[in-house]
Amino acid sequence: MKIEYLRDHDDWIPTIAGWFYEEWAKFHPELGVKGMAERLNERCYTDRLPLALVAVQGKQVIGTVSLKKHDMDTRMQYSPWIASLYVRKDYRNKRVGIRLIDAGLEKARDLGMKHIYLYTRVQKHVDFYTKLGWSVVETTEYRGGGVTVLHIMLD
Repeated sequence: MKIEYLRDHDDWIPTIAGWFYEEWAKFHPELGVKGMAERLNERCYTDRLPLALVAVQGKQVIGTVSLKKHDMDTRMQYSPWIASLYVRKDYRNKRVGIRLIDAGLEKARDLGMKHIYLYTRVQKHVDFYTKLGWSVVETTEYRGGGVTVLHIMLD
């Protein structure tokens, strides 16, 4: 498996947008698949935010993660964010997500970031991230459900 830039595989944007729609449409009903694809098209940088990375196995995309300036419009004081972590269902629990997170954090360091945030709706994901060294910042309501915001220092 390799981790590469979405920019180098932009033909996969419709596939990834479909994954995002299936996973998160209830939180962003205003977007649809087309809107999610448009947001992914905005993440085709390599030297600044927003950018997206993809996990590649052979000639297939199997996962993705993004780095963004903001991920919660109610928490603009927190920046930057690692977001949109998605691993194809048949590749879950095979360390693909950890590799994507690690690559995202390394890219954030390369861009000079000193810390980064993320949020999740799932308690087992909170437990996963805290085991990796992330700290809980707060729990709050966002887009119709409870979320936990986490933070990690990058130095």
